[in-house]
Amino acid sequence: MIHRSDIFRQTNFWPELRQASAAFRRYDLSIKQTLPVKGMDLYLNVSNITSSEDINNMLNVNRSISSRQNYGRTIDLGFRYAF
Repeated sequence: MIHRSDIFRQTNFWPELRQASAAFRRYDLSIKQTLPVKGMDLYLNVSNITSSEDINNMLNVNRSISSRQNYGRTIDLGFRYAF
């Protein structure tokens, strides 16, 4: 799990143009299983299971969104063989 709380990102003379990032929490999963064949492993990696978004807000009255990034979920499944 990766957690980031609100972070102040940019200052400005006008308070309504100051920026901060929204709180962000992301869950990942990594599994590895050694197989009965010497040197062979099976692995599974899942990143951003809940498809969380990274959001930056303007610090004005309604906290409007100035930037939104969604990297989505990625899954890697494979075999690994070591000589």
